[in-house]
Amino acid sequence: MSSSHHHSLAILLAVSAVLLASLIPGGPIENRDFSHINVSILGGFNLFLTVLNLGTVALVFGVFRNRPWAISTAWFAGFAYFVVYAIDLAQLFPRSPTPMSQALSLIEVLGLCAAVPMMYLSWPYTPWASGHSRHARDTVDGDVTKSGAAPMTGLRIALLAVAIVLGIGIIFFATDSAMNPSTGAVLSAR
Repeated sequence: MSSSHHHSLAILLAVSAVLLASLIPGGPIENRDFSHINVSILGGFNLFLTVLNLGTVALVFGVFRNRPWAISTAWFAGFAYFVVYAIDLAQLFPRSPTPMSQALSLIEVLGLCAAVPMMYLSWPYTPWASGHSRHARDTVDGDVTKSGAAPMTGLRIALLAVAIVLGIGIIFFATDSAMNPSTGAVLSAR
């Protein structure tokens, strides 16, 4: 992967993570009412979005370090962002009686615009790409010692634990805010 494509992919991943993070329910942009949706379905959707967002942050670091797994996985992240924004803009899921704000629509259109080039740049490194992609994947990081799996150090375990705790907090906050948008109460007693 050329240096310019490499940096462009990392930037698109970072932009996508920031755009999705700005849409956490209860924040300044996403304030629609989803109280009519079953809490387990909404919680599952928020789990997916949180894993996507935190996983994208990990991909940014992997792409900057020129890791083949990160570059090929970037296509899946781009596809996930595209589908999430497309189904919301098409008002397929999640549906809300509260209309979508202009700011929310703009963020989602920008997210779609970031997802398409992300998928394009990472496609040659996916398992389904044409025959020349094997060479492209092999040239991402030719030094096996640099691209091998790193052992789990204390710092990595601590970072993973922080990410898990942060993710659980985001899921609870987002689900509660989507279920109780008018009160603004976080984790309110029912």
